[in-house]
Amino acid sequence: MTKLVNGINYLQEINYSVTCNNAPSNSMRMQIEGDSAGFTTKALKTTNVNLGVEILINGNNQSGWFNFTYPSMPKLEAVPIKRSGSTLTTGPFMGIATLIVEYR
Repeated sequence: MTKLVNGINYLQEINYSVTCNNAPSNSMRMQIEGDSAGFTTKALKTTNVNLGVEILINGNNQSGWFNFTYPSMPKLEAVPIKRSGSTLTTGPFMGIATLIVEYR
């Protein structure tokens, strides 16, 4: 199964919600913060040095801030990617990121 990790397979939608009462504007932005995988800046670091998790916003890799208009929320997805030429070991792994949302 680990040979199928290619940045396309195992794509999962990230379920999240944002509630913003009495915001002065519907113009907002978001950012995903976390340590990058040692082998690419496109993916978040995990506890497996050969495995990262790429976060897609509306189907695209996004670094930095992303603008949107509340309450129309961007689609967030996560997909595992592996270090080129590596062989993944099976087993659990963990990665950590923070979703930051602010109004403008």
